[in-house]
Amino acid sequence: MLLVNTNAMHVPVHMTLSLDWLVPAGIAVVGGYLLWAVITFLSRDPFDPLPIIGHWHIFGFRSRAGYMQWFLDRSKYVGAGKTWEYELPGFGYELFTTDPACIKHVLVTKSKVFSKSRVYAEVSKDFFGASILLATGVHWQAQRNAVKAFVSPAALADIADRILPRNLQRCFAIFDAAAEEGRVVDFEKVVADLMLSTFGEAAFGVDPEELITAVAEPFDKALEGISRRFVDPLWRFNAKFTPNGWKVARAIATVKLYFRDMISRSLAQIRTEDMEGTAVAPSRAGYSYIRALLDSKENISAEDIVDSCRTALVAGRDTTSDSITWTLYALLRHPHYLRRAISEFDSLSSLPTPVPNSDLLSHLPFFDTVISESLRLYPSVPLNLVDCSSSEPVVLPDGNIVEPDEDVLFSPWVMARLPEFWGPDAEEFRPERWEDMEHKPSAYELPVFHAGPRSCVGQNLAKMEMAVTLKEMLTRYTFEMGWDGEERVMGEGITNPMLGGLPVRIRRRTKA
Repeated sequence: MLLVNTNAMHVPVHMTLSLDWLVPAGIAVVGGYLLWAVITFLSRDPFDPLPIIGHWHIFGFRSRAGYMQWFLDRSKYVGAGKTWEYELPGFGYELFTTDPACIKHVLVTKSKVFSKSRVYAEVSKDFFGASILLATGVHWQAQRNAVKAFVSPAALADIADRILPRNLQRCFAIFDAAAEEGRVVDFEKVVADLMLSTFGEAAFGVDPEELITAVAEPFDKALEGISRRFVDPLWRFNAKFTPNGWKVARAIATVKLYFRDMISRSLAQIRTEDMEGTAVAPSRAGYSYIRALLDSKENISAEDIVDSCRTALVAGRDTTSDSITWTLYALLRHPHYLRRAISEFDSLSSLPTPVPNSDLLSHLPFFDTVISESLRLYPSVPLNLVDCSSSEPVVLPDGNIVEPDEDVLFSPWVMARLPEFWGPDAEEFRPERWEDMEHKPSAYELPVFHAGPRSCVGQNLAKMEMAVTLKEMLTRYTFEMGWDGEERVMGEGITNPMLGGLPVRIRRRTKA
């Protein structure tokens, strides 16, 4: 039998009492630590990263408009013309700058080692492929030469005076029906389809209705889905294993399938023209972007042409339609500027000879300032990023160091809203500021059309289309707000679409 000495197991009373202090002491220690942590958190720099997650709480849980506002708030906090760092675990550290000298450094001085970032390429390659947006070296230069050849003066005149006016008729039919029925129309959608059909006809020779029907909707879904990947640390998983990821993949596949078929038909037509000797020569109206790619100095595959044309459509449709939409929005919120613009349009009818659309903007000095101010506040690409491909660190003019594979970001949207650059009314729409300027901002002080070797080749085309489209619409119709009048913000996308579109009411205009 096992005998147990219970007396030996008895804990003395004085020992039990001596341990009672541990509980309140532990509570005091934990409470003190928590109090210290709260005080430390509340007293920290409000823009500092959080432990473990860095700045993902800014980008992962906010809309695009929300994190762009954070970029602006932090840029104001540190001061204009500064460079600062933020942290995205999984993506790494990234630099954000509003210093024009630093922007010039990465886009011009060191342009050979700064290109579209590896992150940008990784998240968007399934859509953009080997196009000019992601290409480098000889391949990039060949595509850029093709764009230059396509937007020749003769081509711009043909778009302005023939193709765009013809495609505007579809818009007028929609506006007439809306005016008759008294219903609200999404102006952004109408203009996006206008730019889609206009650019598609000019660049690819495609029937406008065919292009709108085939790709307008999947195109938007694909670009919106890709834009969210930039701020989603789990985008690879979500792209493969979630319903939304599958939806984006289907949209991309639909767009690719159409473009492969369209390019195949276009190449067959070009071969026929070559055999018959009816090919359009470079720098002549009707010289398509597809032919310009074939005439580039580089051997280019059919799949590369597909990628390049798909990307060109983003540049030719989205950037311009966004700019037109934001310009009308700004004018509707500032009726005195709208009246002044319409008065200037109407004055053209009193000129002894009609002004060709290709020369329109030179006869509209006030509306030229409207376009400049709209592009300042609502740039079609509000955020840009480039990646350091150098094997060695690069020192920026302000002393900040860019490590290999590190991104540098800059934003014309943010820079346009900094009072140090634009005065206390920086965030106000005021076209006359462009009339009062002694010196216009450089491309590095306001990089609306990018800058340096990769500056936008089609900026003259974009401005011309903005002027012609709004002049033709505002001389025929009266537009009124179809929303509550509150400020509208950017939506998701690669460019600068408006969240929820631009609802407008339309009346046929009766001239006095």
